[in-house]
Amino acid sequence: MTKNKLNTAKQKHPVKTESKIIREKKSFQAKWLWTGAVLLLTFISFYPTIHCGFTTWDDPLYVTENSLIKNFSFDNICHIFSLSGAVSLNYHPLTILSLAVDYHFAGQDPSWFHFTNLLIHLLNTLLVFFFAYRLSGRKLAVGIFVSLFFGIHPMHVESVAWVSERKDVLYTFFFVAALLTYLKYIESPKAKYLLFTFLLFVLSVLSKAVAVIFPLVMFLIDFYKGRKITIKSLMEKLPFLTVSVVFGVIALHIQSKGAIARYETFSLFKHICFGFYGYFNYFWKFLLPVNLSSFYPYPILDQAQIAYPFSFYFSAFSGFLILILTGALFFFRKEKMKLLAFGACFCFLTILLVLQFLSVGQVIMADRYSYVPYIGLLFPIGVLLNDLKEKRPSLKNMIVVPILAIALVFSYLTHERIKVWKDTETLWTDVIEKYPYPPWLVEPAYSARGKYYAGEKKDFDKALSDFNTLISMKTKNHFIYNNLGSIYGTKGVDAEKAGDRSLAVTYFTKATGYFQTSLSLDSNDAGTYANRATLYIYLQKYELAAADYSKALKFDPENKELTEKRAYAEFQDGKWKEAISDYDRLMSAGNSKTYMFLYRGTARLKAEMFREAIDDFNNLLQIEPRNAKAYYNLAVCYFHLHEPDAARANLEKARQSGFMDNPDHLELY
Repeated sequence: MTKNKLNTAKQKHPVKTESKIIREKKSFQAKWLWTGAVLLLTFISFYPTIHCGFTTWDDPLYVTENSLIKNFSFDNICHIFSLSGAVSLNYHPLTILSLAVDYHFAGQDPSWFHFTNLLIHLLNTLLVFFFAYRLSGRKLAVGIFVSLFFGIHPMHVESVAWVSERKDVLYTFFFVAALLTYLKYIESPKAKYLLFTFLLFVLSVLSKAVAVIFPLVMFLIDFYKGRKITIKSLMEKLPFLTVSVVFGVIALHIQSKGAIARYETFSLFKHICFGFYGYFNYFWKFLLPVNLSSFYPYPILDQAQIAYPFSFYFSAFSGFLILILTGALFFFRKEKMKLLAFGACFCFLTILLVLQFLSVGQVIMADRYSYVPYIGLLFPIGVLLNDLKEKRPSLKNMIVVPILAIALVFSYLTHERIKVWKDTETLWTDVIEKYPYPPWLVEPAYSARGKYYAGEKKDFDKALSDFNTLISMKTKNHFIYNNLGSIYGTKGVDAEKAGDRSLAVTYFTKATGYFQTSLSLDSNDAGTYANRATLYIYLQKYELAAADYSKALKFDPENKELTEKRAYAEFQDGKWKEAISDYDRLMSAGNSKTYMFLYRGTARLKAEMFREAIDDFNNLLQIEPRNAKAYYNLAVCYFHLHEPDAARANLEKARQSGFMDNPDHLELY
């Protein structure tokens, strides 16, 4: 082999010296050592979330009262992925499926759900490390910095500590994984990497619709990596754009049913201000994450109801200015300007859909919306600090020490912020303390805390205090009056049990009055009709109860519990055919309960459907062989059918089962 050929061979297959192997080994060890440290600090910071419970903020919709997650059958999984499986006006079937998996293994143990959220957050932190590491040209310090502050930032507590925000951590997992495979595709343009990217993107969109912004982030990465826009680069993103459009239309269709406020509620100028106000505050909270809240209300107009305070307009203008500067950076060819443009634009694109240019929900911003966008803000800072460290090694300690100090402060703030998410009371009390006046500004906080006091805590005095605070502000929220009706109904029952009939009547009168007020504000609320019907059941006004249950079922026709309660009211009111019809509907759908055989059988007996009644009583006896009531009613049926021997035999079995000896027996005929 000639000398030139030998040199060429060495260039193609360079021989690694022992020192180079050692350096690579140390680099590998350092990478995983620092990554492990980042994950450990993130775990320590967020560990208290495991001891948090569920809250009444969306957790009932997603977990505790969500029938979709309580059935792990194939048919139910198909239902989860259908459009009718949308939860809280959001289509995110993969998120609901993940909650169903948790429920399958742990039931309603909140610590399991919180641990899953924490585990996904740790995986996200690891993926963010590799994304920043690869995007920066395999600079270890950049990966460590970005993943560290992504992992421990106090603004990310909401995404991790709130069980219902599983959609946030889950969509991010697939979103960042897709970014990694796309980087791999750019480095080695093979179809399989683009296919992996597409599959991960679809999984991300199925976890949360906000992931539809991914194709634009792909273009942004092309810009940062110096890829030119060509027919090929456009065509490779066409499937991604198609999926984004489809899921975007689905999201708009579902959220238009209630989540999106009517556009004319605010002027165009105010909508623009709201969006930029939130955008600026995400930057501000990124740098100084204090006075965080789970509920950021819209700003208050001045006393003349004409304008918002100067601070609002200043913040909105600052947000607009940040966006203008971001756009201007694209016209500079310098590498640092390109870096800043990439970071700021990454942040803007990934937060764009939740900026309140189009009002969705009741808040002007939310901590959870910063989860992915902050990657864009952290990356350029990490690169610039790393460049400074490499160019000025003497400044290393002056850079590293403050970073570690800030990290410890952020870790502490995160640890403290998690305490707010302990339960419903701590969550909403924190909001009320941050926005003490006027109460209507944070009405959902008073409403949710009051409902929690009335329900789980059974502390009616505290509940009434919260609700009456809103009543004094002339609230138009019908749920408040519905809850007051339920509270006074319960207090009436307690007063009657205590022997104070006069006080009980007073409470019952207040209860029916509040229910009526609730219905005057919203006559289509099934919950108010159902609650008033429950009160009528106690007052033995069965005809009124059945009528209210029918009205509730008009708005919630598939509600089996309401159907069951209406059947009972009809039974007690002597509406035998109506009761039989409801029990037939329930039992034919596989919702049979033992007592239903007794009630339907008795209703059939009263309706002189003796043979059908006999079938019900015999079915009941197969479950409860010593049910004296069933034997007695069989005797009555056979008596009417002129079968005296069968009647006497069943009457004797009834006596042997204690029917005649039981002083509390219910003589049904």
